[in-house]
Amino acid sequence: MSQFFQIHPETPQKRLINQAVDILRRGGVIVYPTDSAYAIGCHLGDKQ
Repeated sequence: MSQFFQIHPETPQKRLINQAVDILRRGGVIVYPTDSAYAIGCHLGDKQ
């Protein structure tokens, strides 16, 4: 299941940060904007 939420860069909501961390801890991936494109993030220690 995919989810979409925006985290404000100047005033991030702790609830949304925790939600993103939980997604990563459960083996999920996140997509986030960078200066020039989008990046994919995952938990480095996850072997799946």
